[in-house]
Amino acid sequence: MWRGRVRRAIASTDAVITVSEWSADDVSEVFGVDRDTIRVIKHGIDVETFSTPTELSSEVAARISEDFVLYLGNIEPRKNLMPLVRAFQQEPLRSAGLQLVIAGKPAWNFAESMAEIQAAPNVVHLGFVSDADRVALMQRTALFAFPSLYEGFGFPVLEAMAAGAPVATSRRGSLVEVAGPAWVLKDLTAPGAESLAACLADEGWRAGVTDVGHAWARQFTWDVSIDEHVRVFESVLC
Repeated sequence: MWRGRVRRAIASTDAVITVSEWSADDVSEVFGVDRDTIRVIKHGIDVETFSTPTELSSEVAARISEDFVLYLGNIEPRKNLMPLVRAFQQEPLRSAGLQLVIAGKPAWNFAESMAEIQAAPNVVHLGFVSDADRVALMQRTALFAFPSLYEGFGFPVLEAMAAGAPVATSRRGSLVEVAGPAWVLKDLTAPGAESLAACLADEGWRAGVTDVGHAWARQFTWDVSIDEHVRVFESVLC
């Protein structure tokens, strides 16, 4: 039913805009839109917000350890969290003394993922966090892990880079376009302990990628996004 509504909406428009090449391909395939007519305009990132030093709230600080790996986002199957949680129950991560901190609220079909999270002794679920705590967590994490199976854009990856976090992510969906210098999680159904441990052990990469990731995130600006939207709107109105 929803596909029919979207198809009718597309048919009644003069221009179609989407946020990534991948989502444009998806729209073209699912709704039969000529791919050449779809305009891709990427979102922007407020780099200054994420790079400005921010303090953790006392409530969040009391629940996490000094060294932790962070996932931030919704809890739902497409985020691929269960294999990430299981990786922290395996060697060498299990004995490394790192917490996996999950910040985000349950979304759709979350029960199985939440059960896995709650059963893991070295995983902390913070639930929904404030904007300030989101920034502070990204600034303090040893690694931002984002093993998602499907993303239309992938804001958390760029936000973490803007905050100075080393990022390990899949290359599914639009993440292939926005992940840039991130460490590649190749096993999409099971981001294994060895892959994550290798990333954490590579101190040279983690130290060097901070500036590279920050520069990468700066390419995604709202000024450019707005200007490109305006040009599309003008082309339709004129």
